[in-house]
Amino acid sequence: MTKKQGTPVHLVNSQSDGEVALAKQVVDLQGLYTFSTKKLANKLELTMPKLVAVIDHLGLKGDQKYFKEFKFGKSTHKRYTKEAEKQIRQLLAIKSIDDIWTEYQARKKKRKS
Repeated sequence: MTKKQGTPVHLVNSQSDGEVALAKQVVDLQGLYTFSTKKLANKLELTMPKLVAVIDHLGLKGDQKYFKEFKFGKSTHKRYTKEAEKQIRQLLAIKSIDDIWTEYQARKKKRKS
């Protein structure tokens, strides 16, 4: 390993699980989180509000495997992975978007009360 050539690396101390990583490769997170909310809605042929209902139903925002917010200055960009698209497609294969939407509206109404 070198500090000036090849893939960038840095030392990481991971004492919480009893192991020490010697190096960690920098990953292109924007490449991993490929979809904006709008692009994902278009790809799935859903409206933005209905996509939000599906995301809420699956709890995707709570898992970095599916969702990440990127902050650049004052701007925040919500991004989703291809795995999130896969999870949504699997749900829509077994449950109608209308049922998901109705449940979402009921949850939303309940939160306001």
